[in-house]
Amino acid sequence: MKEYHEKHIKGAASIPYGEKSLKDVAFDPALDDWAGPQKLDKDKPYIFQCNGPECWKSYKAAKVAIANGFKNVYWFRGGFPEWEQNGLAVEASQKPTDVAPATPPAAPAPPMTTAARRQ
Repeated sequence: MKEYHEKHIKGAASIPYGEKSLKDVAFDPALDDWAGPQKLDKDKPYIFQCNGPECWKSYKAAKVAIANGFKNVYWFRGGFPEWEQNGLAVEASQKPTDVAPATPPAAPAPPMTTAARRQ
């Protein structure tokens, strides 16, 4: 989501695809988490893109959309990097402003013992 706020295709919406299935054309969409079919109008055309040709999420989202009855589905394999490289319109989004908590913060949490990985 950070990348979307920094810069994205002008007019694009971000509906993250939670990928747990294999990065393969024979992926199992039941293993993944994607709210797109519930959030989008099936009668409108959609172009699915992500962060370049190595990213499988836009391909999978396009396949899931088609399986859910969407008729005008396009997959932009080159994704955002190719779009921007060709000088096409991009924009930034403002992040929602943080609201101060109503009560003072609790004592700091103990240090984490396991490493977290950005998905």
